[in-house]
Amino acid sequence: MSIIHDALKRAESENKPRGESPGQSGKLSERGRPTRQMWQLLLSIGALCLGLAALVAAISLLLYPSGERSSAEARQELSARIPIQSSLPTSAETRPQSPLSPIAAGEQAQEVAAPSKPSVAPDKGQRPESEISSATHPGNAKAPTEAQKPDRAPASKKPPAKSLFITMSQGKQPVLKRESPKSTKKGKIDIRSAGRVKTALDLERERRALSLSHLKKAQSFADKGNVQLARQHFEKAIESEPDNVLALMGLGSFLLSQGKPVMAERFLRRGATLDKGSKEIKSALYEYLGQALAGQGQYEEAVNAYQTAIALNDGNLSAYNNMAVAYKRLGKRELAKRTYSRLLIVENRAPLGYYGLGLMNDDDGKTDEAIFGYSRFLVLAGSRYEELQEQVRKRVTFLRAKKEREKKRKFVHKEIYVP
Repeated sequence: MSIIHDALKRAESENKPRGESPGQSGKLSERGRPTRQMWQLLLSIGALCLGLAALVAAISLLLYPSGERSSAEARQELSARIPIQSSLPTSAETRPQSPLSPIAAGEQAQEVAAPSKPSVAPDKGQRPESEISSATHPGNAKAPTEAQKPDRAPASKKPPAKSLFITMSQGKQPVLKRESPKSTKKGKIDIRSAGRVKTALDLERERRALSLSHLKKAQSFADKGNVQLARQHFEKAIESEPDNVLALMGLGSFLLSQGKPVMAERFLRRGATLDKGSKEIKSALYEYLGQALAGQGQYEEAVNAYQTAIALNDGNLSAYNNMAVAYKRLGKRELAKRTYSRLLIVENRAPLGYYGLGLMNDDDGKTDEAIFGYSRFLVLAGSRYEELQEQVRKRVTFLRAKKEREKKRKFVHKEIYVP
């Protein structure tokens, strides 16, 4: 043992530089520190690269689990593709066999195996050409195995993996299904697209735009007096969007103007059942429904429809006026006057309110109140209600003349009277 210790000490003394002091050894160790740090950095980078490579390999195995096959399965599939010759041509059979050298025998085997060379390049794990040619040589002692016979499929061959298909067609939702295609690679994702897929919101917007287009055309034809085309476009607007409240209300009001309240009621009631549209639109729809019911003589139901219209929109002046008319037809004159007064409270410049009060005072024989109501109507109507204004002017002229005659009669009675 002492000999070993002496040898170790001698080796250390030989490796140690001559004339080196303890301070110098410390300096040398400090000089070698950057080198060690550089090596440590390189080693850590290498370890990181190896970890990334392992991670990529794991991800590829997860994504393509059926892409790799064992070498034994590849050899079996390749051997099944290669035609195995059971015998040589007759010329080779009748030729006398002479002893050949190993080199000549190998050349002959290669010539025989040349026609049966596979057209597909061998995969990793395939047998070399020399092994294939020796297997096809008739002089080979080894017989073809069960996997090498062409008329039988390999026993361990797995069924083809199902591919993922995403079918997208115009106007329908994407369809995701798995199939077993014949000419697709394993794991292939085939996306069949027939244009941009429209959502339910896109289809609803298209129907709304088409319905509004027909509605504008119908209103234009109605203004021009073309009744047939106007009705056709109203019906097309409803066909494009059956739950379009504007189209239903437009056709209902159009039928009312044509004097068909029964048909108008059907479309207006259908629109009233829909929970769509703003309060103003719903109020107008109930007002038209009240007119359709009043046109059939159903004044009680018409009053209920007008009240619903006013509850939805307190500024619906036409509903006030029509409700007052319905009360008059029912014989409820006080309710009719209150309705006209309420109309003037909502809008003190409403010409129909003054006209209605003037008409009721005229019926009651109140000439001054009637003249006041008619006069206010003529001032506020402006260019509206031209035919009605002409009738009101004639009535005001008649009432004023009647008032003057009554004044003269009273004056004459006063002069003649002698107490």
